[in-house]
Amino acid sequence: MRTGRPPIFETAEQMQKAIDSYFEGCDKEKTPVTVSGLAYALNMTTETLRIYGEKEEFSATVKRAKQRVEIALEKHLLTSKSAVGAIFNLKNNFGWKDKQAQEISGPDGGPIQTEAPTRPKLTKEEWLEAHGLGPTAKPIEHQS
Repeated sequence: MRTGRPPIFETAEQMQKAIDSYFEGCDKEKTPVTVSGLAYALNMTTETLRIYGEKEEFSATVKRAKQRVEIALEKHLLTSKSAVGAIFNLKNNFGWKDKQAQEISGPDGGPIQTEAPTRPKLTKEEWLEAHGLGPTAKPIEHQS
């Protein structure tokens, strides 16, 4: 027995009609398309939209809708003086990343050489003597 909220869309075709309506409304009103706006128009949260996108039946429908939002944001990147908002959206909703490559190498591009410091090997007697504990060590005088 299934519990929880019934599905918002029974078929991908139903969902596609609602998606088309969202994009047509944005075009008519000349408002930007967004993933959260799409989810809202579909009467769901962005998380629910992601979950629908993981379902086999709805996967292609959701991916295509999100791709349309991504295209709009890419166009904004190319035409806007400030692209901060579009970059934020692309990173958070579409997996875009800033990548920086750093290469570290040794002399002449070779491997980095590391050496562990070597300590002198001391006998027990030498160690005690070096720490003032050997037979020639002066006794500690106690003050009263």
